[in-house]
Formats: sequence, structure tokens, C-alpha cells
Amino acid sequence: MKRLLNQIILIGSQPHLSEHELRKIKTSNAMYALTIVFGTFLFCVGLAMNVPYLAVLSFLAVLFVGSLSMLMNYLGFYITSRIYSFISISVLITIGAWMSLRLNRPIGIEYIIVGYSIVSVLYFDKLWLRISTYLFSVILFLWIHFQKTSKLSYTELDIYVELIIIVVCFVLLFAVALVFQMAVNESEEKVQEKNIVLLEQNSLMLKKNEQVEDLNKLKNKLFSIITHDIRGSVASLHSTMEAMQDGIITDEELKQLAPDLTKSVQHTMRLIENVFMWAKRQMEGEEVHWSLVDVSKIVYQKIEAVQIEANKKGISINNTIVGVQTFKTDGEMIDLILRNLLANSIKFCRPGDSITVAIETKEKEWWLIVKDTGIGMTKEQLEKVSAKIHFTTFGTSNEKGSGLGLIIIRDFTNQLGGRFWVESEKDRGSCFYIALPHFVD
Repeated sequence: MKRLLNQIILIGSQPHLSEHELRKIKTSNAMYALTIVFGTFLFCVGLAMNVPYLAVLSFLAVLFVGSLSMLMNYLGFYITSRIYSFISISVLITIGAWMSLRLNRPIGIEYIIVGYSIVSVLYFDKLWLRISTYLFSVILFLWIHFQKTSKLSYTELDIYVELIIIVVCFVLLFAVALVFQMAVNESEEKVQEKNIVLLEQNSLMLKKNEQVEDLNKLKNKLFSIITHDIRGSVASLHSTMEAMQDGIITDEELKQLAPDLTKSVQHTMRLIENVFMWAKRQMEGEEVHWSLVDVSKIVYQKIEAVQIEANKKGISINNTIVGVQTFKTDGEMIDLILRNLLANSIKFCRPGDSITVAIETKEKEWWLIVKDTGIGMTKEQLEKVSAKIHFTTFGTSNEKGSGLGLIIIRDFTNQLGGRFWVESEKDRGSCFYIALPHFVD
């Protein structure tokens, strides 16, 4: 029985509705159920008064009103359901009171209208609906009341005085109910505001926890790369130096090993520079130092810094940036991003290949683009980059990689509020895009 009542009360409830609206739906469903119970009561009264046809008619009318109101709730027509049910139930109560008068057995059913009129204040949010439905209840009560008093010997003055008293009582009752409902609404609004603040704080906390978790994963990944690569490079140098001291390696053999040792040292230096810059940012609390930065100047300086390395491999670097390109960003981050992009392109370019650096200004973003005609990536490698899966491959001159460059590029781009993606095709080159927000002062 309890389960059935709960199902009746929850008819029409939807997850997206507010607690206030859900409470109204539950209350209205309970009222509809009580209406059907009231219809049963009228049925019994009709039988007791020996008017079975009125008893059956009243019961069917009440059953129809209650059922149709619940159906409207179920279909989501909440306001329509409330207006229809309020008017219908008020009319049915009036009919019940009129029936008792016609049978000369007044039992005061009309006073139920007084209590039910309060529902108009609680049912509806709009003031015009509250007033109009309340006035409707007042008119029905007055009609029944004066039907009843017409059979009594009242003077005209008594009728006017009684009318004034009834109207004043109804007005006071409406005012008290309205003030109460306004207080309830205000209290609920404050609770909702607090809930919204708590949800925002909870969302912010979850976001910060996710950031901390991502940062810890990144740190673990970086330390894993550092310990593996630096240890390997230092161990290689150490074993070579020991071999030289022991006379195992001749001067001729040392000359042959020199290019590989140079590459190993360069790789270790680049790794240390990346780690140093990333660690520096972590100690500063990952703050972005926003300022107007001449990005075209940084591009020129970074190309100059890697030009010797590119010339050794027979790679040309083309700077297509025209004039001064100034944007609000973090100069150090852009410097490190561009340095790693150029180093990556040089690593995977063959003699005769080229690298092009460009800047494109969009409506809300500016793009830093590094494009090369190198060996490109396979579909599997490109999917790993998109999925942020760490991996390393050797360059065209057997250069060793750590995979740290792309990690830092993506991390710094995210901190700048930008996007990073790659377009690449095997044996046809790669194009790296850094899209950053364009702040217009």
C-alpha cells in the first residue's frame, strides 16, 4: 500500500525539475488522490440520503477530475493540470454543498472551499493566477453561503455586515498565505543559492584534484624519462672515459666515437634544458607571465640557435613571418615550445628537406605553425600523439629521443589556454599547430 501511494505521489516527476517544483507535483498528486477519496465520501453520503443517482454521478465526476489531473501531470502539463484540477475540485465541492442544501441537510461542506482556497496561493507562482483562482473560490463560497442564509430571517444590514466580515476574512487569509508562501520561496531560493555555490566549489575542487592528478602523472613520466635517458647518456660517457684511461680505446677509435658522443651530449643538454625550464615553472606555481611578446623576434632567435645543427644535416629553415608579430602571451613558454618544435623537425628531416615557420592570425586565435618535409609519422604514431601516449623513435641520423619535448609542448600550450595538434603523413612530412587565444586590448 505504501509503495502504491509513493508511486501515485511521484507521477510526473522528472530528474531535471527543481526541488520546489517536485514538491508541488507531489502535493498536487496527493490532492488528486484525496479528491478521489472525497468522491467516495460523496458517494456514501448520497446513498445515505437515498439519492443513488447523485451519489454515482458525484463519484464518477470526482474520479474523472482526479484521474485526468494525474494524466496531465504525467504528460508534463503541470500548470494546466493545476488550473483544471483547482477549478474542477472547487466546483465539485460547491455542488456537494448545494446538494446538501437542496436535501435540507446542510453539513457545512462549503467551508471546505475556505481551506481549499489556500491551495491557490501554494499551487501557482504567478500572482495573477493566485488572485484569480482565489477570487473564484471566494465567489463560490459566497454563493453557497447566501443560498444557505436566504432560508433564514436575515435583515439587509445583517447580510451586508456578514458579507464584509467574510470578505475581510478571505482577504486576511489570502494575505497570510501569500506572505507565508513568499517566505518559503525566499528560504528555498537561499537554499538553492547555497547549493549552487557548494556545487561550484565542489566542481572547482574536483577540477583541481584532476589537475593535481594529471600533474603527478606528468611528474612521474618526466622522472622516468630523466632517470632513463640521463643515466644512459652519462653511463655511455663514463664507460668511454674509463676505456680511454685503461688504454682500451685508441685515438683513432675515439675520433670515430666522437660524433656519437657529441650527439649524446647534445641530447642530454637538451633534456636538461627542458627539465630545468619545466621544473622552474613548477616551482613558480605554474603561473603564466602574461605580457606583450614579439613572437617574430623569438622565432628569428630560435632559428638562429638551431641553424648550425640544421646546416650539418643539409636542412633549410624558412621563416615566412613578415613584420613584427606581437601577442599577449608568455615569452619563456613560447621560446621553449618553438625550440622543441624546431628540434623535433630537424631530428626527423633528411638532407635536402626543409622546415617552414609561420604565424597565422585568426579572429579569436593566433597560430604558430612549424611544417617540415621530413619522414613524417605513421598512422599508428599519429594516433599515439593524439591520444597523448608517450613513445620515442630515433631520428634520420640515428638521433636519440626522449619524448619529453612533445610532453612539455602540450603542457605549456594547455597552460596558455591553447590547443595543440599534429597533421602528418608517412614520408611526406609533418605540420605542428599551436593555437593560442588572441587577446585584443
